[in-house]
This record gives sequence, structure tokens and C-alpha cells, in this order.
Amino acid sequence: MNLPDNISQQIEEAFHAIATELGAAAPAKAEANDFAKRWWMEEERRTFEVGCADFETPKATIYAIEAARQMCRGMFGDKAAVKLLKLALAEMGRVRPSSSAN
Repeated sequence: MNLPDNISQQIEEAFHAIATELGAAAPAKAEANDFAKRWWMEEERRTFEVGCADFETPKATIYAIEAARQMCRGMFGDKAAVKLLKLALAEMGRVRPSSSAN
């Protein structure tokens, strides 16, 4: 696996931001590095395991996954990705109002 340093840094920064946003303790450097390696391995295979949607959230899950696919198109998918992410957030707010953060 050839993980370029600049890509590793981006993935580790995303991992730290995720942990911060979800209220987790700051991850150790080794933990962030392991996350980056796992992510890169999935990216190289072009296969990301996401599991299956909860009974109430399949539409939000579909919107979010389709948004990710649009983001993988680069700038050509940006507008669609934003629209789909907004749909996902709105759907989550509809089915689980208590999960909406304002």
C-alpha cells in the first residue's frame, strides 16, 4: 500500500475532525494513522463497507451514499453532492428530530 504523506495527513485531519464533532476524546497519532491506512486501502480497492440502513433511515442513507458518489466525480459532482447531503440532513431531521443539531 502506497499512502502518500499528503493524503495521509488529509485523512488523519478528517479523523480528528470526526472525533471532535462526535465528542470523542482526541485520538492518538497511532489511531489516526491506522484509520488513514484502512481508509486508503478501501479507497485503493474502490470498495467502502457501510453496512445497512436502519429501518427508519434508508432514504437518508441513500442520499448520503449517492452524495459520496457525486463527490468522487470531482468538481463535476459538487453541486449534486451538496443537494443530496441537504436531502440527507432533512430526512434525518424528519425521521429523528432529536438527532438534528442546531
